[in-house]
Amino acid sequence: MGRAKKMDLILWVLISIAALISTVQGLHISNFFNMHGPSMLVIVCVIFTFMHGYQRYGWKDLMVFFFIAIVFGNLYENLSITTGFPFGHYHYTGQLGPKFIHVPYIINIAYFQMLYLAWTLAHVLVDNYSNALKGSYIIVLPVVASFVMVMWDMVIDPHMSTISQHWIWHQGGPYFGVPFVNYMGWFLCVFTMNMLFAFYLSKKGDEAPPAIIFTKRFWMQAVCIYLTWPLSFVIKGFCIPDSTVPTMDGRLWHSTDLYQTAGLISIVTMCFIALLVFIKVAVLNHVPES
Repeated sequence: MGRAKKMDLILWVLISIAALISTVQGLHISNFFNMHGPSMLVIVCVIFTFMHGYQRYGWKDLMVFFFIAIVFGNLYENLSITTGFPFGHYHYTGQLGPKFIHVPYIINIAYFQMLYLAWTLAHVLVDNYSNALKGSYIIVLPVVASFVMVMWDMVIDPHMSTISQHWIWHQGGPYFGVPFVNYMGWFLCVFTMNMLFAFYLSKKGDEAPPAIIFTKRFWMQAVCIYLTWPLSFVIKGFCIPDSTVPTMDGRLWHSTDLYQTAGLISIVTMCFIALLVFIKVAVLNHVPES
């Protein structure tokens, strides 16, 4: 088996593992997976991201992307925990492990894997497959990629904060305990990261595009791993018994309401984006020709 085929096989295995982790979380049959499943999914997706991203960008450009995500993710998170800007007032509990200042290390790599996946899917959505960005794409691509990534936080934040309490919102909020300002701050944060990477790529000279972007499987693998995140929430609403959970503003929320809403939102946001990319790649054959 050649190197490319081995890489391809490993990526599909990682997608399968991620789907299994999400399914077990959704079925609520293991306390270990209920608590640690999100971190396990992050680790699998980060491994996938490094392998998948290397095929397109090589180590240098991919590590620039990684560095941007780590530095600015830490900057915005620690700034908000200290001052309330831009996400609001909150703190991380000890459930996500060791921290850099106030922020668990796992959060920073979580930013990176979803930043890369949203960035990759956005290329298909705007019909731009070049590694060296030019013209209006320098702005358009970061805007679209940022919306695609914020969809992820729309799905996961109420579960991760209100129910699992991996982090706590000090004043609660109207969206199952999450404040509105969090999502405005999220867009600012991830747009900063995407814009910096776009600016970096715009300064590179014209390069021959890597052969991998001319294959459907490259784009479909990104779609499949992206879908493993909403998968558990589509399942949870039908499998988890109802309970009430309080938030810091004194409200009581029903867990089934939270999970079914998260599942619905995931279908009309993340799943819809994945469907659009699937249609463009697999049905309309928008993959660029070599």
